[in-house]
Amino acid sequence: MLVMPLHAHAAPNKKPAKATAVKKTTPKTSAKKAPAKKADAKKKDTKKKDNKKDTKKKTNQKDNKKKDNKKKDTKKDTKKKINSKDTKKKDKKKDNKKKDNKKDTKKKDNKKDNKKKDTKKDSKKKDTKTATSKERKKDTPTAKKKTPPVIPAAPETAVRKQEKVEETPLEPIGVTTPKKPIVNKPIVKQSHSKQEADDLLMHAMSLLGLSYRFGGTSTSSGLDCSAFMQYVFRKAWGVNLPRTSAAQFETGTPVQRENLRPGDLVFFSRNKKRIGHVGMYIGNNQFIHAPSTGKNIEIQRLDKPYYVKNYMGARRYSRSNIGVQ
Repeated sequence: MLVMPLHAHAAPNKKPAKATAVKKTTPKTSAKKAPAKKADAKKKDTKKKDNKKDTKKKTNQKDNKKKDNKKKDTKKDTKKKINSKDTKKKDKKKDNKKKDNKKDTKKKDNKKDNKKKDTKKDSKKKDTKTATSKERKKDTPTAKKKTPPVIPAAPETAVRKQEKVEETPLEPIGVTTPKKPIVNKPIVKQSHSKQEADDLLMHAMSLLGLSYRFGGTSTSSGLDCSAFMQYVFRKAWGVNLPRTSAAQFETGTPVQRENLRPGDLVFFSRNKKRIGHVGMYIGNNQFIHAPSTGKNIEIQRLDKPYYVKNYMGARRYSRSNIGVQ
């Protein structure tokens, strides 16, 4: 019974010795391992820093590349824009050239058409002339025996006298006062045919635009009003009217204004006393005449106030009351 307590006292004495031995060994091992861990941590930190620097460099390089690419793209875009503008300008120039060429071709075509129309008109005039000449030959059988009229050229002295005697311009045309008083002749039933009137109008209208010349007697230098009428009758009928408008007024058949027909001559004055101007009635209340210095042969209206005020009368002519010269 005394052995059991001894074992109980022995066991508790051994346990604390073991505990003290463990306590002594633990601080030695921890002291050795601490500096190694710090070195590893430092290495890891440096590696991380290096890796971060590398990544920054790479990102910077990528950013620089992107910027360079953007610059290149912008340059390309600017070049494209410039090229597009140049192409647009070139296209506009081409379009303008095409338009100009079209206009030129249209002008050329119009000129050709006008030439064709003029040639057609000339051919029609020639045809009408031949037709009228044939009709005249049929109407007058004695015309075959007669030679064509030849109007002798007046000597220089006579032309100078005529230029002095020729009418003064109305607007400013006028003529010298006739020696004989103006007396209206009794109306005689003498008239020209429609074909004869057409011949007169054709020759008169062919001189539209010819310049007026005081005392002029030729188409090359210009005509005055009475010489214009003299020229038309000579070319159309082969007859010679008197030289001045006053003398022309004294020949022919008087015609009332409401009975005017194409081919009749209409006379005007400045002060209702002197015959100063002459023209040819063409119908529709219009007449053709050589107006005054500085103007050209033109068509005017009889109902214009100036001509209404200065109207003196009208005369109708036929081959019988003029006489073939």
